[in-house]
Amino acid sequence: SPPAIGRKDWSFRTMLGRTLVSTCPVSTETKVNVKTLEPLDALEISPPEYTTVSEKEISFDAQNITNSKILNILSSFSKQGGSDEAGGGASPPGSHLHITCEQQQFREPGFCLHQLQDHDIKILYLQCIPWYLRAYLHTMKLEQILPDSKVLSFEEMSLTLAKDRSHPYTVETILTVPAGSTTKFSIQFDPLMLRWNEYPPDAHHGRSIPSGIVTFRDDGQVVRLYTDSPLVYLPTPDFSMPFNVLCLVSTVIAIVYGSLFSLTTKDLVCIKETEVKKGLLLQLIKRYQRVSQEGPIC
Repeated sequence: SPPAIGRKDWSFRTMLGRTLVSTCPVSTETKVNVKTLEPLDALEISPPEYTTVSEKEISFDAQNITNSKILNILSSFSKQGGSDEAGGGASPPGSHLHITCEQQQFREPGFCLHQLQDHDIKILYLQCIPWYLRAYLHTMKLEQILPDSKVLSFEEMSLTLAKDRSHPYTVETILTVPAGSTTKFSIQFDPLMLRWNEYPPDAHHGRSIPSGIVTFRDDGQVVRLYTDSPLVYLPTPDFSMPFNVLCLVSTVIAIVYGSLFSLTTKDLVCIKETEVKKGLLLQLIKRYQRVSQEGPIC
């Protein structure tokens, strides 16, 4: 069940919707590091099989835990120490990627980074945009939207253009995010019409944009954040039209071919009228006509 609103309790299941069932079969070791903002004495950590790295950091050896059971790391505030109310302390940076549509033909993926720490941080942002989203590079902009609105500049940027059905756009940039601010990076694009055999089975479900990657250093350690993976709805043709055309053409061909086949295979033979066997209905009609011509019998 999800945590109560306003509480900082969390677990793998509430955040990710699932638990860690197995580890990578190729890697020699698999560890999950948890770094908290509060001292560990104020928290109740489950499962207890972890190694203390520092006062605010612990490490789980997932290789040993998942062999016997599933790994669902759970953190809850104890009653003796710490407050379970949300807030207090500087939260680590958080990222979010969403799609906005200002006009009918242009859409805009907006990457927002919420930086709530008390010092500026320098980040490396990597974003891949699929080739079927025609990006307009002149609309690329970086701005601070909170607490004040102002335009920021890129320190360094590496850009790789896309090639149809080959490789996507790749945007890699270095920028400095001010303390206690929300920074937005955006670029407009236009979704393209694909070939009929390039659509997935559920064409109206949309396509997912790859997650952006934010990399920065925090207390000497490299931290990597992944954004959301939003859906983009591409223009889709009416896939029922080929079926309708096929049914119509098949019906016309069946009618024309049936008529021609009947005319070319039947033999026309002339017979005398007396040789024609009359049915019961024709016999009744003939009898009625003969009686009406002779008149009533007195």
